[in-house]
Amino acid sequence: MEDVRQLSSRIAMLERQAEVLRQNMEMLQAHLRELMLSKETVESIKEAKEEQEILIPLGGGANTYGKLIDNKNILINIGSNIAVKKDVEGAIKLIEKRIDESKDLMNKTSVSYSEVSKTMAELEQKGRQMMQQQSAKKQ
Repeated sequence: MEDVRQLSSRIAMLERQAEVLRQNMEMLQAHLRELMLSKETVESIKEAKEEQEILIPLGGGANTYGKLIDNKNILINIGSNIAVKKDVEGAIKLIEKRIDESKDLMNKTSVSYSEVSKTMAELEQKGRQMMQQQSAKKQ
């Protein structure tokens, strides 16, 4: 009976781990969507003319209107609330690098989630077999 309890505890731990991985994948998907929108926005700025009125995405589905003062440079966050000025091509390359990194991390997280799910299924099957064996011994 102790083996069944240990198995149950291990399955519960794996369920928690799977939930964390699932949440991480959701956050990565949202981050990836944000990066794609940023890239699209920067690309459209590159095509716009200075003093042209543009629609500026603020995030969360909110937008505002503004006039484009400079279509050659972008301020881009590099971490810890620090932004640097990049030319449009440099900003696009940086965003593309972040997209690639996010996709890579998403793939790794997905593989981990699959491994945890597979292990859970194997342990659940083992638990069912143990319960059937114990049930058969009692009869």
